[in-house]
Amino acid sequence: MLSHTQMITVAQMRKLWVSAKQLELGDAELHQVAKDVTGKESLRALSCEEAARVIDRLVAAGADPTREARPKEAHQPPVPSNVIELATDKQIGMIQRLLYHLGWGNEDPYFRGCVQRAIGRDSIRTKPEASIVINMLREKVKEHGIEDQVEPSHRKHGA
Repeated sequence: MLSHTQMITVAQMRKLWVSAKQLELGDAELHQVAKDVTGKESLRALSCEEAARVIDRLVAAGADPTREARPKEAHQPPVPSNVIELATDKQIGMIQRLLYHLGWGNEDPYFRGCVQRAIGRDSIRTKPEASIVINMLREKVKEHGIEDQVEPSHRKHGA
């Protein structure tokens, strides 16, 4: 009679890859660890118990599979002083969202006046100008008592 062994779960597979990424292991290195621990080269061929042993080995090496691995940030050289960085799509989206909550539009004269006072002209072109306008609009939103509706987009609800 054959015993039915439960195969690796999706959650375990995720933990393997998150742990490998944290330890800066590539595909080949992770498969080698699995082979060293279980004798199997394929991660999909692992049983739940074997996957747990591989995860334990990675944890012993310093991984924390409960924490998502952060992608490595690519080294970016500083922007030369003669290059102007334009406002990003994310900044423009944030401005649009703040305007929506304030009930203003892009062409609203009050908004144009606020921008004029904040950056010295009525249109936003650069990243620094967009940051100034975003901060100004956040203050306006707080003045109107609706700051709860304008949570910065990088924050997660319930986190």
